[in-house]
Amino acid sequence: MNCRRALKKINPYLSDALNAEETRKLQSHLSSCRRCNGEFEYLKNINNMISNIDLEEEPEGMWDAIRNEIMIEQKHPKRSSLSDALANLNIYFASFTFSKHVAAAFGVLAFILLLAGGFLYWNQTRSLSTSDGGEYMEEYMAASMNDPLSDRIALNFIIAKAEEQK
Repeated sequence: MNCRRALKKINPYLSDALNAEETRKLQSHLSSCRRCNGEFEYLKNINNMISNIDLEEEPEGMWDAIRNEIMIEQKHPKRSSLSDALANLNIYFASFTFSKHVAAAFGVLAFILLLAGGFLYWNQTRSLSTSDGGEYMEEYMAASMNDPLSDRIALNFIIAKAEEQK
């Protein structure tokens, strides 16, 4: 018997589900293969631990009560409402220890950052679109000194501005 077959047979062996011939072959393999024997011992220990667990008896009528609840739910399914969903969210967020004041402070901070970003964007675009285009033109010229195409664009811009002033 090879290792792959032996490993597949260990659980049935532990459950006494193998016939005499398969049991003999597996035992022979386990005696000669350290790897498979190690796996067998590991699974045997797990089975022993599980069998030593003391299970409590379920209360009388528990399964009947569960079946009845399932039947009632199948006949009359609950409709989930928005208030149920909000109540579930409230239960979820109630588990956080962070107060409403901290949440409000974060909201105000986010609003201030949004306003500041808007102002900076507005200020940036305003400086790029000044009437004479001076700042923009200086930056553009400095950045594109060695680009012949940008020189042509810059010259066209200068010519257009000069014609506007006439």
